Amino acid sequence: LRIDKVMGLQRASIRELSCGDGHILALDISGDVYSWGKGSHGQLGHAQRTSLRTPRIIPNFKLYPVQNIACGDNFSACLTCEGEVFMFGEGSSGQIGNDSLSDALAPTFVRTLGSDVVTKLSASSETMGVLTRENQIYAWGKFIDQDSRSPMHPQAVKLPLLITPEDLDSYIKITTFAIAEDFIVLCTN
Repeated sequence: LRIDKVMGLQRASIRELSCGDGHILALDISGDVYSWGKGSHGQLGHAQRTSLRTPRIIPNFKLYPVQNIACGDNFSACLTCEGEVFMFGEGSSGQIGNDSLSDALAPTFVRTLGSDVVTKLSASSETMGVLTRENQIYAWGKFIDQDSRSPMHPQAVKLPLLITPEDLDSYIKITTFAIAEDFIVLCTN
């Protein structure tokens, strides 16, 4: 384990960090997002496949302040203060949520969430999930089907899929959650 001082964030008041497999996002108190590290799939959000040694602000979010960030292995997600989700980076398992298996080099709006306002993000290696104000969880990316009789085969889900448990009583509020390729953990009131 190595601890390094990060140069380039001296004037930023960082309130949240998220790490992928070689890249990092930092969210400051004003809603600006910084990225650095490995960028081979566009996971840094600068419309290119290059890596950065020092943090650089992602200019797209100057107009859309961010409230929450999440990183998968080679992709990134930002939740704006308006409840909109933007994704960028590797899309080989559908983790960008735009009905494609292609990489997104710049922040891409996830349109298929409709009018649901997102309140929380969660990412794992190749899977993405969101919690909405309406107490719904949507997910996309790589999933492992444990219910089938065949051996577990990963599936690429390219668009947000509603996965909120059907037996969740209407009076129970999901407060936070975490997602993985083969399970989800919920905290409720």
